[in-house]
Amino acid sequence: MKMVLNRAVLLGLGSAMMFATGLGLGAPVQAEDTVHSTHANNTSQRKTQGVDMCTGTDHERFMVTAPDGRKYDGWHPTVITRADGSTCAFGHEHGDNPEDSKIYAWTMEKLNQIAPNGQAVTGIPFGYVGHQSVEYAQQASTNPAHRHEDHYGHKVFVVNDVKLVNEDRTKGYVEDSKGKPVTCNYLIKLHQGTHSSDATNNNAHELFYAVQCSDGTEAVVSTLDTFGNPNEFTENCSGKTIKTSGSNLPAGAGGKRRIPTSDCLKKYKDVWAAYERWDSNGRIEGPTSGVPLAQYSPFFGVRNPSRTWDSTAKQAVPTAKLSNSSGAFAIPGYKVDEGTEQYALGSAFNGAKRDIYVAGTVLRNAGGPTTWYTNPYGGTPSTSNFVGAVPQYIGAVDNSSTQGAVERQAFGFSRNYGSAQDNVHAPN
Repeated sequence: MKMVLNRAVLLGLGSAMMFATGLGLGAPVQAEDTVHSTHANNTSQRKTQGVDMCTGTDHERFMVTAPDGRKYDGWHPTVITRADGSTCAFGHEHGDNPEDSKIYAWTMEKLNQIAPNGQAVTGIPFGYVGHQSVEYAQQASTNPAHRHEDHYGHKVFVVNDVKLVNEDRTKGYVEDSKGKPVTCNYLIKLHQGTHSSDATNNNAHELFYAVQCSDGTEAVVSTLDTFGNPNEFTENCSGKTIKTSGSNLPAGAGGKRRIPTSDCLKKYKDVWAAYERWDSNGRIEGPTSGVPLAQYSPFFGVRNPSRTWDSTAKQAVPTAKLSNSSGAFAIPGYKVDEGTEQYALGSAFNGAKRDIYVAGTVLRNAGGPTTWYTNPYGGTPSTSNFVGAVPQYIGAVDNSSTQGAVERQAFGFSRNYGSAQDNVHAPN
């Protein structure tokens, strides 16, 4: 335990309350894999391993309709049974089934409520905000960068029945007006790609955030959230800023992308050495400058990313290349045979061991409208729709006095979304 706590402090986890379950119109800024056919559906490559890989047609079964009326990819299980009785594996996973959330039906109700022109929304869409960023960029005079992200990186998190705790732990639970502990349910989706170099320079990633609490706190919001600044990231073990290049995304407003490096792997050689954590600083701006309608800051951890940063070559490299069982950076509990490729089915580094940290959701919208329209980054708020706008649902309350100082709680440290029998492998 001592080793874990010491490394947790190095990663900036010391202040987190560890209730773990278990332990311009420029060129588009794109991720490296913008379609999911290159690896995930290469059936000829994978048949020799006895795996029948799902096809693009299988993927289409799980498409959903977004507020703009378009069809987008949605959540699907890792393995499915087709109508003819045969089974296939997608080779990647998207985290928790959103329908396991206690607020899934409520979330869908709110998405349909705020969708323009009475559009029917049928699920949580993957890539909707990214597409809206294209629409917004085409009409904006400021030439904002727009964003495309691959299919694999969309990850869903369901966290039910969380009792909020005060940052000052001597005060115990956050209480509502009746003196009862405030309990919240969270349904969150983040695009967190840890298989490619994308996150080493691009800071904007699609974040869907739905929360409902017993004190009346309610929000269903979607943005391109900026995790720190573009063209840099934070070295996970030291907190040092590593400079990169190639992105024209906007500067961030807080947050970080803490990414493992070969220097960290070499120095520590423990389970935290490869730990990747993205710290969000989400906000929906309000009509009054400097007073956001909503603020929220979940953190997202990956314990076995398939990509790390080579501190010497100054480029992204497969984690398996650095952390094989006979290498200088071998990590206990993550045995990888010499020569194991990044996308190999047997690699311990497939990006499927993930956790999440949740805290308070501060709303400053007392008596205000609950439907707002913002640009894809959560700015330029309006009560009227506009080209490229993203509809947001924000409860008509001001809870800043109760949810403004809430301790962060961690969940999922025993979760592995990519078991061997599910045939999950990078890219994932």
